[in-house]
Amino acid sequence: MSGLRAFRGAAPYLVIAGVFFAAVFFIVSSVGATGRFQRGVRDAKELQSEVLALQLDEETGVRGFTSTGERFFLEPYQDAVAQFPGKIGQLRADVAQLGLASAPAREVDNEEVLNRRWIETVATPLIAAPHASSASTIQREGKGLIDDFRAANTRLGIALDDVAAKADAQLGADVERIAFFALLAGLSFAWIVVVLNRRTERLETEVVEQQRRYEAQKAVADTLTEAFSQKKLPAPHYASLHGVYVPAGRQLTVGGDWYDAFELPDGRLFFSIGDVVGHGLEAAVAMSRTRQAIVTTALHESDPGEVLARANRTVLVQEGGVVTALCGFVDPRTFEVTYASAGHPAPILARAGSDPSVLPHDGLPLGVTSDANFASFRATAGEGALIVLYTDGVLERTRNVLDGERALLDAVREAYAAREGAAQLIHKKIFAGAPPHDDVAILTIQFAVRDPNETSAVIRSISIPALAAEDIVV
Repeated sequence: MSGLRAFRGAAPYLVIAGVFFAAVFFIVSSVGATGRFQRGVRDAKELQSEVLALQLDEETGVRGFTSTGERFFLEPYQDAVAQFPGKIGQLRADVAQLGLASAPAREVDNEEVLNRRWIETVATPLIAAPHASSASTIQREGKGLIDDFRAANTRLGIALDDVAAKADAQLGADVERIAFFALLAGLSFAWIVVVLNRRTERLETEVVEQQRRYEAQKAVADTLTEAFSQKKLPAPHYASLHGVYVPAGRQLTVGGDWYDAFELPDGRLFFSIGDVVGHGLEAAVAMSRTRQAIVTTALHESDPGEVLARANRTVLVQEGGVVTALCGFVDPRTFEVTYASAGHPAPILARAGSDPSVLPHDGLPLGVTSDANFASFRATAGEGALIVLYTDGVLERTRNVLDGERALLDAVREAYAAREGAAQLIHKKIFAGAPPHDDVAILTIQFAVRDPNETSAVIRSISIPALAAEDIVV
């Protein structure tokens, strides 16, 4: 009887213990499943980035071959073509294993179809006949396919980020349940409280450590962005300069875009703008090195083509990746602009009596080949004219470069008419408050209308070497 009474007395506690342990088992299993799901999402995100990188390697290789005729540019293309089927197949399998809705799977299929179309309709014809009359048209079509591929890849990334956020929320809810049952266990069994408190503390410590790492990375990103940004543009008496830098809508990402302008001791104005391929700390460091190399060379060299040639050697020696850049000098006596481009989007000139026009430009990006040549060009801006320099994030607002160029020219036309704050007005007109898909840098130079009473003695005499025979004057 005493044994039966003891059993009856212990029965409620046994029931509570059984319910408690069943709840703990369920929560622990849920935490494990959530962790495995998060790892699956991370793996899918890595494959998503690798698939995009392979497509870009294909496009870069073909573009380099069509620009130079050198077949060694096709090596990254061939390697990417060989790896792409395996990577896209693994990405499809990972997305299916996550059990997501059909939309992400359709984006993976879309990427595979776009890659196949790009190879068949762009890469294969260009490799066979890089200088055919239709090459330019094929390249434009290829750019559209690449833009579509990027868009599909972005949509897939957004879907993966969404499920990752839901998994994080689920993990947070699981942690709260563990804390609750730890309190419940404390009311019944002190030893269960000790065990569960230890587990809860470990989980909370991991959450705190993850938050600490997040804050540390964000602090580094904010510090680098502040350190690399243009602090103050010069204010010469003959021109007004404005600049805008807006990072893309990504967290913990340091961009590789920059712009610079300063007055040289001889009175000329030097300007530069550029974009390092990629993002993150490595891109920021490469941007800083390239930017410094261009600025240092400009202090001793008057030919912008030679400035870029020396910067190209620096990028190659330091293995700084691929960089697009444009730099030049302004003569304050004549308002003549001398510039050179390394694979960078063309400058735009707006002046009275005509629509804004895209200026000539040529040259491979920095960091591609050691024997690259960078031609210098001249453009006479004239009084009241507006020069607009920008990075490719401005053109990629709609994922269509032609539409982006038309929107930019319209924005330049309005900014020229306003005659103040041109860079800010152009940015506001194009993006209308929406965050850009890529980092955006805009630098504008608005020339003044001279006072008729101004004497030539106000501006010091400047000696500028003549440009080479192949230079183009606009």
